[in-house]
Amino acid sequence: MTEWSGKHQSTLPEEVVARFRVASLERIERLEDAWTQLTSDPTNAETIATIDREVHTLKGESRMVGFTDVDMVAHKLEDVLEVARERQFQINDDLDLVVTMALRFMTMLIQKKAGQTLGGIDLPGFVRQIDTVIHDTRHQHPLRGRIATSPLLAKLESKELIAGNVRERLAGVALDLFLELTSGRESRRVRRAWNQLRDSLAPADPLPIAPVLAKHEAGGTEIARDIGKQIDFAFELDPAARAPASVVAALDTAALHLVRNAIDHGIGTPLERMEGGKPPVGQIRVRCTVDQDRVVLEVADDGKGIDFGRVRARGIELGLIADSANPSDAALSKLLFHPGLTTTRVPTALSGRGIGLDVVHSHVSAVGGTATVTSSPSAGTVWTIEMPSPRRRFRVRKLAVRGTNVPFAIPVDWDLESSADASDAVDLVDELELGTPSINPLTYILRRGDSAVRIGAASEPVEAEARWLVSTSASTLVGVVSIDNVECLVLKPDVLVTTTGRVAIVDDSEIVREIVGFSLKPYGIEVFPFSDPAPLVGTLAVRPVDLVLLDLSFKGLDVSVLIQRIKAALPGCQVYLHSDRNAIELARLANSTNADGHLAKALGREQFVARVLKILRARRR
Repeated sequence: MTEWSGKHQSTLPEEVVARFRVASLERIERLEDAWTQLTSDPTNAETIATIDREVHTLKGESRMVGFTDVDMVAHKLEDVLEVARERQFQINDDLDLVVTMALRFMTMLIQKKAGQTLGGIDLPGFVRQIDTVIHDTRHQHPLRGRIATSPLLAKLESKELIAGNVRERLAGVALDLFLELTSGRESRRVRRAWNQLRDSLAPADPLPIAPVLAKHEAGGTEIARDIGKQIDFAFELDPAARAPASVVAALDTAALHLVRNAIDHGIGTPLERMEGGKPPVGQIRVRCTVDQDRVVLEVADDGKGIDFGRVRARGIELGLIADSANPSDAALSKLLFHPGLTTTRVPTALSGRGIGLDVVHSHVSAVGGTATVTSSPSAGTVWTIEMPSPRRRFRVRKLAVRGTNVPFAIPVDWDLESSADASDAVDLVDELELGTPSINPLTYILRRGDSAVRIGAASEPVEAEARWLVSTSASTLVGVVSIDNVECLVLKPDVLVTTTGRVAIVDDSEIVREIVGFSLKPYGIEVFPFSDPAPLVGTLAVRPVDLVLLDLSFKGLDVSVLIQRIKAALPGCQVYLHSDRNAIELARLANSTNADGHLAKALGREQFVARVLKILRARRR
């Protein structure tokens, strides 16, 4: 049985579902072409009929196959088309944008493999936005064009109101649109959608951090006095530090709850502290720094530390861990952010309901940040919050790359040095699938500290100032910036050099297993060799990997069944056939066995490493 979209489990044969995927993606391509034609020629009855037919068929087929999320979006797309029909297909920007995004989301949902998630896409929220656009559009004059206060764009243009995970996914959609434009597939519809998302996602002017956090000193002092505790507060805040409004709001919420937590849970009464060999007056330090593209908040106390034994007991009571489990303190610390978990036996007016730390985690996660804690009875507790905070303007080196007309930019904190060795240079056009790769006459080594990577280029670098247009997630290879009003792709070399991952090689040849391990280890990739596929699935359950390379020479091996078991045990894991068979036969076998791809053993070692690195980087993106 294979789990597909959302709540549905399908027992259809794999080949039926595979045919649906192929047919639906082709259908969406026809829809995109027809929609582009319609925005140019709203009276073309044949184009209108094509759109109606393709959407209706897509909705019906997706429902039958069990892709319920696709069905939901297609159903709403029919509602949008009905509104467009009422307007005699005079398409305003709101309708154009929701159709474009709907087609993008359906493509991603159809391409999603069994067990994979699309974290950050709020489909119910997107559907509600469509409903809002439909409602407001019906109350507008049909021929007025774009309305100044369009509901969807108004929401997007309130830049700092977009939740971090949704912003990250929208940034991914925006980048996808921009890359489509750079690949020579220019269209008015794609250009318009790109412009709208770009303007909505560009970082707003940052706000000062210090005044927002400083207010918690007075509040903390008052709370401590009310519950009979003596505490000295030290707030170490840089008056010049600034961050986007969404980050500042998350810092404010985190500081509020972490200071309260330190007062109530960390610092004891004067008598308790003296009995524990500590001075009667406790210390709470709040420190906030802005370093490069991140903000770090620390809230530290010199109290009694966290009782991890009590945390474990509460985790067992709530069914979060097994009775027999003995997790580390680091693992137990993550439970503290679970809703409803508290070590307080009797709730007070201040805390004890397991809500505060959950609020911290949710607000910090919403802007793409992390929350961690370290603690000991002697040293106390330190809570650390880290959040991305991209600078709006920064220095880069701009250079050209053959195969695309869009310039690339490299942040200046990476040194560039020319190299005569182009053997392992990354082809950025191929990496981003922008078009046909071209041989670049120049090679540069990007170096920062111990990290280095080679790239091909067609021009010498020129230093310039860049302004963020679309800041993508930390694991995405590129973002979009403006340099002298020219849109450019800014490269994040970290993604190229930190391709850490875990790979299982299943091959009966000891030499092949050793070569794979030797080749990938220098890139920080951990390799797990298997001479027999029998123990593979059981091992993956306790030692997960990102990629399985599977040889086909094992007698009696049902490759399809094994791949199905691997994906059931480890959703999201990529499985590639690795064999000495010819490329055509391997491609056919990969398709028939539901493998994610294939790597021929005939590849040279450098080509093999480059392909594996690209697979792992694509998985991170």
